[in-house]
Amino acid sequence: MSLPWENDHGLSHVELERALTRELDLPMQWIAEGWDCDVLSSAEDPEWLFKVPKRKEVVPWIEKESRLLRIIEESGLALAPRVRPDSLTPKGSRTPSLTSQGLPVCPYPWIAISVARGVSLKSILDTASGSPSLTKFGHSYGAAIRELHDLSSAATIAADLAESLGPRPKASSHGVNHLLAGARLALPALTEFTSATRNRLSESIEAMELCEPVSLAPVFVHDDLYPEHVFLDPDAGTVTQFIDWADAGWGDPAADFAVAAWSLGNEFLDAALRAYGNTTNTNEDAPHVGDRQTESQRAESFRGRIRRLGLALGLYDIHQGLKGAPNISVSERRRALRRRIDEGWLDDYSPQGS
Repeated sequence: MSLPWENDHGLSHVELERALTRELDLPMQWIAEGWDCDVLSSAEDPEWLFKVPKRKEVVPWIEKESRLLRIIEESGLALAPRVRPDSLTPKGSRTPSLTSQGLPVCPYPWIAISVARGVSLKSILDTASGSPSLTKFGHSYGAAIRELHDLSSAATIAADLAESLGPRPKASSHGVNHLLAGARLALPALTEFTSATRNRLSESIEAMELCEPVSLAPVFVHDDLYPEHVFLDPDAGTVTQFIDWADAGWGDPAADFAVAAWSLGNEFLDAALRAYGNTTNTNEDAPHVGDRQTESQRAESFRGRIRRLGLALGLYDIHQGLKGAPNISVSERRRALRRRIDEGWLDDYSPQGS
Protein backbone atom coordinates (compact mmCIF):
# COMPACT_ATOMS: atom_id res chain seq x y z
CA MET A 1 0.00 0.00 0.00
CA SER A 2 1.48 3.37 -1.03
CA LEU A 3 1.93 6.13 1.53
CA PRO A 4 0.01 9.40 1.03
CA TRP A 5 3.18 11.40 0.28
CA GLU A 6 4.59 9.05 -2.38
CA ASN A 7 4.51 9.91 -6.09
CA ASP A 8 2.58 8.03 -8.78
CA HIS A 9 4.85 8.84 -11.75
CA GLY A 10 7.85 6.76 -10.78
CA LEU A 11 10.52 9.35 -11.63
CA SER A 12 13.50 9.79 -9.33
CA HIS A 13 14.69 13.19 -8.16
CA VAL A 14 17.48 13.09 -10.75
CA GLU A 15 14.99 12.27 -13.51
CA LEU A 16 12.78 15.17 -12.42
CA GLU A 17 15.80 17.46 -12.65
CA ARG A 18 16.50 16.24 -16.19
CA ALA A 19 12.85 16.55 -17.24
CA LEU A 20 12.41 20.13 -16.03
CA THR A 21 15.84 21.08 -17.39
CA ARG A 22 14.72 19.93 -20.85
CA GLU A 23 11.38 21.72 -20.59
CA LEU A 24 12.69 25.08 -19.34
CA ASP A 25 16.15 25.01 -20.91
CA LEU A 26 17.57 25.82 -17.48
CA PRO A 27 19.80 23.64 -15.28
CA MET A 28 17.49 22.49 -12.49
CA GLN A 29 18.29 21.06 -9.07
CA TRP A 30 15.93 19.13 -6.79
CA ILE A 31 16.03 20.76 -3.34
CA ALA A 32 13.09 19.53 -1.25
CA GLU A 33 9.79 17.70 -1.13
CA GLY A 34 6.51 17.99 0.71
CA TRP A 35 3.55 15.66 0.92
CA ASP A 36 2.23 16.75 -2.47
CA CYS A 37 5.04 18.31 -4.52
CA ASP A 38 8.73 18.10 -5.30
CA VAL A 39 10.55 21.45 -5.27
CA LEU A 40 13.32 22.39 -7.68
CA SER A 41 15.36 25.53 -8.36
CA SER A 42 17.85 26.89 -10.86
CA ALA A 43 20.98 28.86 -10.03
CA GLU A 44 20.49 30.69 -13.34
CA ASP A 45 17.02 31.94 -12.32
CA PRO A 46 17.19 32.12 -8.50
CA GLU A 47 14.06 34.24 -8.09
CA TRP A 48 11.76 31.22 -8.48
CA LEU A 49 11.03 27.85 -6.90
CA PHE A 50 9.39 25.23 -9.15
CA LYS A 51 6.82 22.85 -7.65
CA VAL A 52 5.99 19.62 -9.50
CA PRO A 53 2.98 17.58 -8.29
CA LYS A 54 3.80 14.10 -7.03
CA ARG A 55 0.41 12.70 -8.02
CA LYS A 56 -2.32 13.40 -10.54
CA GLU A 57 -4.86 14.41 -7.90
CA VAL A 58 -2.52 17.21 -6.73
CA VAL A 59 -2.79 19.11 -10.05
CA PRO A 60 -6.17 20.75 -9.21
CA TRP A 61 -4.72 21.85 -5.87
CA ILE A 62 -1.79 23.71 -7.42
CA GLU A 63 -4.15 25.19 -10.00
CA LYS A 64 -6.20 26.53 -7.09
CA GLU A 65 -3.03 27.78 -5.38
CA SER A 66 -2.04 29.67 -8.52
CA ARG A 67 -5.46 31.35 -8.70
CA LEU A 68 -5.41 32.29 -5.02
CA LEU A 69 -1.90 33.72 -5.13
CA ARG A 70 -2.90 35.97 -7.99
CA ILE A 71 -6.00 37.11 -6.08
CA ILE A 72 -3.93 37.82 -2.96
CA GLU A 73 -1.36 39.75 -4.98
CA GLU A 74 -4.13 41.88 -6.49
CA SER A 75 -5.47 42.56 -2.98
CA GLY A 76 -2.18 44.22 -2.02
CA LEU A 77 -1.52 41.80 0.86
CA ALA A 78 2.22 41.13 0.93
CA LEU A 79 2.01 37.86 2.89
CA ALA A 80 2.07 35.52 -0.12
CA PRO A 81 4.63 34.84 -2.86
CA ARG A 82 4.08 35.77 -6.50
CA VAL A 83 3.29 33.28 -9.28
CA ARG A 84 5.41 33.16 -12.41
CA PRO A 85 3.20 34.01 -15.42
CA ASP A 86 4.04 30.84 -17.37
CA SER A 87 3.12 28.51 -14.50
CA LEU A 88 0.79 25.64 -15.40
CA THR A 89 1.42 26.13 -19.12
CA PRO A 90 1.79 22.61 -20.58
CA LYS A 91 4.67 22.18 -22.98
CA GLY A 92 4.49 18.91 -24.85
CA SER A 93 2.94 15.65 -23.72
CA ARG A 94 2.70 14.94 -20.00
CA THR A 95 2.52 11.20 -20.56
CA PRO A 96 4.27 8.86 -20.64
CA SER A 97 6.98 9.69 -18.07
CA LEU A 98 9.68 8.80 -20.63
CA THR A 99 9.97 9.77 -24.30
CA SER A 100 10.55 7.17 -26.98
CA GLN A 101 14.24 8.01 -26.65
CA GLY A 102 14.14 7.20 -22.93
CA LEU A 103 14.31 10.84 -21.81
CA PRO A 104 12.21 11.80 -18.78
CA VAL A 105 9.19 14.07 -19.26
CA CYS A 106 7.95 16.32 -16.47
CA PRO A 107 4.90 14.29 -15.37
CA TYR A 108 2.53 17.14 -14.51
CA PRO A 109 2.22 20.90 -15.06
CA TRP A 110 4.44 22.82 -12.66
CA ILE A 111 3.91 26.03 -10.74
CA ALA A 112 6.72 28.53 -10.09
CA ILE A 113 6.50 30.84 -7.07
CA SER A 114 8.83 33.60 -5.94
CA VAL A 115 11.38 32.67 -3.27
CA ALA A 116 10.06 33.66 0.15
CA ARG A 117 11.63 36.53 2.04
CA GLY A 118 13.41 35.73 5.30
CA VAL A 119 13.94 32.31 6.88
CA SER A 120 11.46 29.61 7.77
CA LEU A 121 10.21 29.15 11.31
CA LYS A 122 11.19 25.49 10.95
CA SER A 123 14.84 26.41 10.42
CA ILE A 124 14.77 28.45 13.63
CA LEU A 125 13.03 25.73 15.65
CA ASP A 126 15.69 23.27 14.46
CA THR A 127 18.53 25.42 15.85
CA ALA A 128 19.93 25.31 19.37
CA SER A 129 18.14 28.51 20.45
CA GLY A 130 14.83 26.93 19.46
CA SER A 131 12.50 29.90 18.90
CA PRO A 132 12.29 33.61 18.05
CA SER A 133 11.29 36.22 20.63
CA LEU A 134 7.90 34.77 21.50
CA THR A 135 6.08 37.99 22.37
CA LYS A 136 7.39 40.00 19.41
CA PHE A 137 6.85 37.18 16.93
CA GLY A 138 3.45 36.38 18.41
CA HIS A 139 2.31 39.97 17.98
CA SER A 140 3.50 40.03 14.36
CA TYR A 141 1.93 36.66 13.65
CA GLY A 142 -1.46 37.60 15.11
CA ALA A 143 -1.53 40.86 13.15
CA ALA A 144 -0.65 39.00 9.93
CA ILE A 145 -3.41 36.44 10.50
CA ARG A 146 -5.90 39.25 11.14
CA GLU A 147 -4.97 40.78 7.76
CA LEU A 148 -5.41 37.40 6.09
CA HIS A 149 -8.77 36.62 7.67
CA ASP A 150 -10.05 40.11 6.89
CA LEU A 151 -9.75 39.27 3.20
CA SER A 152 -12.91 37.20 3.74
CA SER A 153 -15.04 40.33 3.67
CA ALA A 154 -12.84 42.60 1.54
CA ALA A 155 -15.17 44.01 -1.09
CA THR A 156 -12.41 44.28 -3.70
CA ILE A 157 -11.70 40.54 -3.87
CA ALA A 158 -14.75 38.85 -2.31
CA ALA A 159 -16.15 37.96 -5.72
CA ASP A 160 -12.79 36.53 -6.86
CA LEU A 161 -12.49 34.38 -3.73
CA ALA A 162 -16.05 33.13 -4.16
CA GLU A 163 -15.37 32.25 -7.79
CA SER A 164 -12.23 30.31 -6.88
CA LEU A 165 -13.46 28.63 -3.69
CA GLY A 166 -17.23 28.67 -4.03
CA PRO A 167 -19.48 31.04 -2.07
CA ARG A 168 -18.53 31.65 1.53
CA PRO A 169 -20.80 29.42 3.66
CA LYS A 170 -23.05 31.04 6.22
CA ALA A 171 -21.91 28.42 8.72
CA SER A 172 -19.95 25.20 8.77
CA SER A 173 -18.96 22.57 11.31
CA HIS A 174 -15.40 22.29 12.64
CA GLY A 175 -13.90 19.64 14.88
CA VAL A 176 -10.80 17.46 15.41
CA ASN A 177 -12.21 13.93 15.14
CA HIS A 178 -10.54 13.34 11.75
CA LEU A 179 -7.15 13.62 13.50
CA LEU A 180 -7.80 11.58 16.62
CA ALA A 181 -7.30 8.05 15.25
CA GLY A 182 -3.77 9.00 14.17
CA ALA A 183 -3.20 10.86 17.44
CA ARG A 184 -4.07 7.72 19.42
CA LEU A 185 -1.68 5.62 17.32
CA ALA A 186 1.19 7.90 18.42
CA LEU A 187 0.81 7.05 22.10
CA PRO A 188 2.66 3.69 22.21
CA ALA A 189 5.76 5.36 20.73
CA LEU A 190 5.94 7.99 23.49
CA THR A 191 8.09 5.82 25.72
CA GLU A 192 9.99 8.81 27.12
CA PHE A 193 6.82 9.81 29.00
CA THR A 194 5.56 8.12 32.14
CA SER A 195 2.61 5.75 31.92
CA ALA A 196 0.61 8.30 33.93
CA THR A 197 1.29 10.98 31.31
CA ARG A 198 0.41 8.63 28.47
CA ASN A 199 -2.84 7.82 30.28
CA ARG A 200 -3.60 11.53 30.54
CA LEU A 201 -2.96 11.90 26.83
CA SER A 202 -5.33 9.01 26.14
CA GLU A 203 -7.97 10.61 28.37
CA SER A 204 -7.50 13.92 26.53
CA ILE A 205 -8.11 12.18 23.20
CA GLU A 206 -11.23 10.51 24.62
CA ALA A 207 -12.49 13.90 25.84
CA MET A 208 -11.91 15.45 22.42
CA GLU A 209 -13.79 12.56 20.81
CA LEU A 210 -16.81 13.55 22.90
CA CYS A 211 -16.61 17.24 21.92
CA GLU A 212 -19.33 18.34 19.55
CA PRO A 213 -18.03 20.04 16.38
CA VAL A 214 -18.29 23.83 16.52
CA SER A 215 -20.65 25.51 14.08
CA LEU A 216 -19.44 28.94 13.00
CA ALA A 217 -19.12 31.25 10.03
CA PRO A 218 -15.84 30.35 8.32
CA VAL A 219 -13.23 32.83 7.12
CA PHE A 220 -10.54 32.67 4.44
CA VAL A 221 -7.75 30.64 6.07
CA HIS A 222 -4.37 29.38 4.92
CA ASP A 223 -5.02 26.09 6.78
CA ASP A 224 -1.48 24.72 6.45
CA LEU A 225 0.70 27.00 8.54
CA TYR A 226 3.31 24.47 9.58
CA PRO A 227 6.73 25.90 10.58
CA GLU A 228 8.20 25.24 7.12
CA HIS A 229 5.46 27.42 5.60
CA VAL A 230 5.93 30.43 7.92
CA PHE A 231 8.76 32.84 7.06
CA LEU A 232 10.11 35.62 9.23
CA ASP A 233 12.82 38.23 9.44
CA PRO A 234 15.23 36.60 11.91
CA ASP A 235 16.58 39.95 13.15
CA ALA A 236 13.26 41.72 13.59
CA GLY A 237 11.40 38.56 14.65
CA THR A 238 8.43 39.48 12.45
CA VAL A 239 6.42 37.59 9.84
CA THR A 240 7.45 38.18 6.23
CA GLN A 241 5.44 35.62 4.24
CA PHE A 242 3.43 32.42 4.26
CA ILE A 243 4.00 29.85 1.50
CA ASP A 244 2.16 26.77 0.15
CA TRP A 245 -1.42 27.99 -0.24
CA ALA A 246 -2.92 24.89 -1.87
CA ASP A 247 -5.01 24.07 1.23
CA ALA A 248 -6.37 27.61 1.64
CA GLY A 249 -10.12 28.03 1.70
CA TRP A 250 -13.10 28.76 3.94
CA GLY A 251 -12.42 27.38 7.42
CA ASP A 252 -12.11 27.78 11.16
CA PRO A 253 -9.86 30.77 12.04
CA ALA A 254 -8.38 28.66 14.85
CA ALA A 255 -6.67 26.50 12.20
CA ASP A 256 -4.21 29.29 11.38
CA PHE A 257 -3.03 29.53 15.00
CA ALA A 258 -2.97 25.88 16.08
CA VAL A 259 0.38 24.61 14.76
CA ALA A 260 2.37 27.71 15.67
CA ALA A 261 0.80 27.73 19.14
CA TRP A 262 1.65 24.03 19.54
CA SER A 263 5.25 24.68 18.51
CA LEU A 264 5.80 27.90 20.51
CA GLY A 265 3.40 27.77 23.46
CA ASN A 266 1.31 30.05 25.62
CA GLU A 267 3.50 33.18 25.59
CA PHE A 268 3.38 33.20 21.79
CA LEU A 269 -0.35 32.44 21.71
CA ASP A 270 -1.21 35.18 24.22
CA ALA A 271 0.68 37.78 22.17
CA ALA A 272 -0.79 36.52 18.89
CA LEU A 273 -4.37 36.67 20.16
CA ARG A 274 -3.87 40.18 21.58
CA ALA A 275 -2.69 41.35 18.17
CA TYR A 276 -5.45 39.44 16.37
CA GLY A 277 -8.03 41.36 18.37
CA ASN A 278 -11.77 40.90 18.51
CA THR A 279 -12.83 37.31 17.81
CA THR A 280 -16.35 38.25 16.71
CA ASN A 281 -16.77 37.16 13.12
CA THR A 282 -16.36 40.14 10.79
CA ASN A 283 -19.21 39.02 8.52
CA GLU A 284 -22.26 40.59 10.15
CA ASP A 285 -24.65 38.46 8.10
CA ALA A 286 -23.11 35.18 9.28
CA PRO A 287 -24.15 33.34 12.43
CA HIS A 288 -21.48 32.73 15.03
CA VAL A 289 -21.43 30.13 17.78
CA GLY A 290 -20.77 32.89 20.29
CA ASP A 291 -23.48 35.35 19.28
CA ARG A 292 -24.83 35.43 22.86
CA GLN A 293 -21.40 35.33 24.51
CA THR A 294 -19.35 38.23 25.80
CA GLU A 295 -16.12 39.03 23.97
CA SER A 296 -14.13 37.54 26.85
CA GLN A 297 -16.13 34.28 26.60
CA ARG A 298 -15.65 34.19 22.84
CA ALA A 299 -11.91 34.76 23.28
CA GLU A 300 -11.65 31.91 25.79
CA SER A 301 -13.64 29.60 23.52
CA PHE A 302 -11.40 30.53 20.60
CA ARG A 303 -8.26 29.89 22.63
CA GLY A 304 -9.63 26.48 23.69
CA ARG A 305 -10.30 25.52 20.06
CA ILE A 306 -6.74 26.48 19.14
CA ARG A 307 -5.27 24.33 21.93
CA ARG A 308 -7.48 21.33 21.14
CA LEU A 309 -6.57 21.48 17.47
CA GLY A 310 -2.90 22.01 18.31
CA LEU A 311 -2.79 18.98 20.61
CA ALA A 312 -4.59 16.78 18.08
CA LEU A 313 -2.31 17.92 15.24
CA GLY A 314 0.84 17.52 17.34
CA LEU A 315 0.07 13.89 18.21
CA TYR A 316 -1.16 13.12 14.68
CA ASP A 317 2.09 14.52 13.26
CA ILE A 318 4.20 12.35 15.55
CA HIS A 319 2.41 9.28 14.19
CA GLN A 320 2.85 10.42 10.57
CA GLY A 321 6.49 11.38 11.16
CA LEU A 322 7.27 7.94 12.54
CA LYS A 323 5.88 6.52 9.28
CA GLY A 324 8.33 8.63 7.29
CA ALA A 325 6.26 11.67 6.28
CA PRO A 326 8.43 14.47 4.84
CA ASN A 327 9.05 17.72 6.71
CA ILE A 328 7.94 16.37 10.08
CA SER A 329 10.62 16.47 12.76
CA VAL A 330 9.46 13.88 15.26
CA SER A 331 12.05 15.05 17.80
CA GLU A 332 10.76 18.64 17.55
CA ARG A 333 7.14 17.46 17.93
CA ARG A 334 8.12 15.40 21.00
CA ARG A 335 9.87 18.41 22.56
CA ALA A 336 6.80 20.53 21.86
CA LEU A 337 4.58 17.91 23.49
CA ARG A 338 6.71 17.97 26.64
CA ARG A 339 6.58 21.77 26.79
CA ARG A 340 2.84 21.95 26.19
CA ILE A 341 2.20 19.40 28.95
CA ASP A 342 4.35 21.51 31.27
CA GLU A 343 2.28 24.57 30.29
CA GLY A 344 -0.94 22.80 31.28
CA TRP A 345 -2.45 21.99 27.89
CA LEU A 346 -3.75 18.67 29.20
CA ASP A 347 -5.49 20.45 32.07
CA ASP A 348 -8.23 21.46 29.62
CA TYR A 349 -9.38 17.82 29.70
CA SER A 350 -8.98 17.06 33.41
CA PRO A 351 -12.28 16.37 35.21
CA GLN A 352 -11.12 18.74 37.95
CA GLY A 353 -9.58 21.21 35.50
CA SER A 354 -6.19 20.86 37.16
